[in-house]
Amino acid sequence: MKNKVFYKSILLSVVFWVSSTNYFVFARFFAQNDSIQKPLYLDILMQASFSGIVIGLLFPFIDRLIQKSLKRRKTFAFILVLNTIIFCLLFYITIFLTASIGNQQGFALQYVFKKEVLVVMVHLFFSSLLYHFIRQMSKKMGRGTFIKYIIGKYFNPKEEQRLFMFLDLKGSVEIAESIPHIQYSKLLQECFNLLTNPLLDNEGQIYQYVGDEVVITWTVKDNKADNNYFLFYKQFNQLLLDRQSHFQKHYGHTPYFKAGVDYGYVTVAEVGELKSEIVYHGDTLNTASRIQSKCNELEADMLVSKKAYELLSEGIKNQLIAMNALTLKGKKKAIQVYGIKKTEPLH
Repeated sequence: MKNKVFYKSILLSVVFWVSSTNYFVFARFFAQNDSIQKPLYLDILMQASFSGIVIGLLFPFIDRLIQKSLKRRKTFAFILVLNTIIFCLLFYITIFLTASIGNQQGFALQYVFKKEVLVVMVHLFFSSLLYHFIRQMSKKMGRGTFIKYIIGKYFNPKEEQRLFMFLDLKGSVEIAESIPHIQYSKLLQECFNLLTNPLLDNEGQIYQYVGDEVVITWTVKDNKADNNYFLFYKQFNQLLLDRQSHFQKHYGHTPYFKAGVDYGYVTVAEVGELKSEIVYHGDTLNTASRIQSKCNELEADMLVSKKAYELLSEGIKNQLIAMNALTLKGKKKAIQVYGIKKTEPLH
């Protein structure tokens, strides 16, 4: 899934930069000079499109290298400015090297400071700034959410089939009371940062953070088999266990998360004016939350409703056991749940 997301980012990058370079050519030449001959029109557009494709292909790879080179999390503004400056320097170096071919460096230095080149650089600077702003906003708001806001997908409420997981830190009260508040917040930050790769691998989306709890959702179409939520849970908690020595050294605890899962129809809508948000309404969320609250009572790490259980393949189903039927608050009928006992290791 990580590769799928990366390939999609390459495609979007190419589309953005081809559009940007063609817009520049149109604004710079065509809109101001109607005397350009048609063959030259096509030649200039082809060159602009080729440049856009090259830039678009390079952008995601260089951006990935920049992100990997950052040792710590950086602020939104820092990453936005840093990426824009780095890419503009790369553009300028490319123009200089191109001008140097067949010419002396003195000529190349004079060329890169010509008015025409500076105009191009101004356009590339603002295009790069816009591109990175969109990238960072998409990351901050959640995969796909920014685009949904722009096109108004949920301006009018819609019904969708979705699976929800309520993921809650086990023993959170005990941990919070045993370490300073700042340390507790840093612990949660580290845990939630570790969600990234498991979510990308298993196509999940973060709906919201609530204290030491995170709500995650998956789109499910036509009741098709879906192991993603189980594989995500296993992968995420394994990452926490792999960093056990680190957590013990800095916080004196090894975090582990319990989960409640349900699947069904929900209503999705964009709400709010002063602060807009895409929210989900429906019994599915209430059920997932209340199932999760029963994990301690049933001594389970994860509990899933029968509807969510039925989505799993047979091999995964064998890793869960049938638990006692639960009577949840607000429910007239008891519901069957399946789970992983906390005494059992994940395979």
